Amino acid sequence: MIRQQPTDQQMNGPQLDAALRTAAFQAQRLVRTLSMPEADRDDLRQTIVLVVMGKARRFDDTKSSWPTFIALIARHAAADLARRTHRAPVLEPLDGAEYAIADPSAPDQDLRVDIRDAMARLPPALAHLIDLLAETGSVAAAQRKSALSPATFYRRMHDLRMQFLAAGLAPDEKNELSPR
Repeated sequence: MIRQQPTDQQMNGPQLDAALRTAAFQAQRLVRTLSMPEADRDDLRQTIVLVVMGKARRFDDTKSSWPTFIALIARHAAADLARRTHRAPVLEPLDGAEYAIADPSAPDQDLRVDIRDAMARLPPALAHLIDLLAETGSVAAAQRKSALSPATFYRRMHDLRMQFLAAGLAPDEKNELSPR
């Protein structure tokens, strides 16, 4: 029989204290590593505590201890917050660069700009991968057409996904890029 531990209504003093300490630690870590304003620390801590409390009903003391469980949940919540709040720095165009005039009536204009900016910052090997994907229309066909080993190709695909995530772009439920 699985014994589940606290729901947010049943969380006792020591469990709540542990959740608050863990959330405060993760919030401070986010503020420090992402160079965020100190004023954001309490908001981040509260958000992390809410995530921990929301997932507290999933705790199973036969699989882990309470501190281990909340540390994992808080670490994941902090990572999610970091992905949502951290955007890659915008590179300024060099003198003489051409500026495209955006059509404000165009749908998803901001998304197009974000994707274009992310692609402009890609290293040459990943930019070549984008060209292959555009040319072939599928990952499998691009892998076959490339001169790379499958391991190298899929490692670069992973790196490409990480570049887009770092730029604040992630696939949505239709597997299309969308801003986070």
